[in-house]
Amino acid sequence: MSHRRKWWMSLTHFAFAIWLGLFALSTTQPVVAQDCRIYTAVSELRSSAAGNTPKGTKSESRQIVGRNLSLFHGGKVYDYLETLGEVTVFEPAREQFTLISRSRMKIARVSFAELQRLVDAAEERAAAHCLQLGASKEPLQQKQLAWTRFQLAPDFRETWDATGKQLRLSSPLCEYRVDCTTAESPSFVETYARYADWTARLNYLLHPQAMAPRPRLRLNAALRQHQVLPLAVELTTRLRQEQRLVAEHKLAWKLEPSDRGKIHDFEGMLKDEHFELVSFDAFQRATLLEPPTVSQTSARMPPLR
Repeated sequence: MSHRRKWWMSLTHFAFAIWLGLFALSTTQPVVAQDCRIYTAVSELRSSAAGNTPKGTKSESRQIVGRNLSLFHGGKVYDYLETLGEVTVFEPAREQFTLISRSRMKIARVSFAELQRLVDAAEERAAAHCLQLGASKEPLQQKQLAWTRFQLAPDFRETWDATGKQLRLSSPLCEYRVDCTTAESPSFVETYARYADWTARLNYLLHPQAMAPRPRLRLNAALRQHQVLPLAVELTTRLRQEQRLVAEHKLAWKLEPSDRGKIHDFEGMLKDEHFELVSFDAFQRATLLEPPTVSQTSARMPPLR
């Protein structure tokens, strides 16, 4: 990547992926063709002193910063950002992502192997940046150093409430609180977690605001261990100031007729000769350099999936 990333920036969005392993999993495992739709709304949580509440208490406001729809069908996952007209197709059988930009009429493909190579290179640059920051005594740069090091080697304390199905990964710099549910099919947990793993890597390269993937990979490993899916993921980062984001997922184990219509449209775009096939590097540069509108600034915030 030619674009210089600001490694110390906090995550400013989830739409989550998702919205993504510390444990490398073979992508040649059989894909469970379980249909599922996940509608995600990501909100920023803000606390402020409440005028009509007892002294010392605070009220909390929510501002929605992103929405997306993830459709699991036929061994693929179609991730749709309607605001931007962008679709990401996760294809584990082919070990690749296909990226579609409706607004730019562009399509790009990137293999899992190439994606991992680019992430490794980006993390190597981050480690080199740590060496430069280590010589500085400036408090802000020391915070940046601690944040970068954490993303490269996250150290969480994990707690699991089996009765309430609540998972917590905590550290001084970053914390996940997750409300969980069981899957209709136990094998779907692996399907989801593998999708979330690779989405975390992809978002890291496409979105300047995104954290490095390792903290999210650690969370996905915990979801696998406890055999659960996330219903709500609250992410707190503590840098210069605390920032809280929550992704709320609505899961359904049956696709709606409109979902099947969207999938038909997405597959049609892949065959449309009016869409230009470009390299992942060109697609990536266009995504990073495109001047965003106000709505795009929110929509492009990487998902907490």
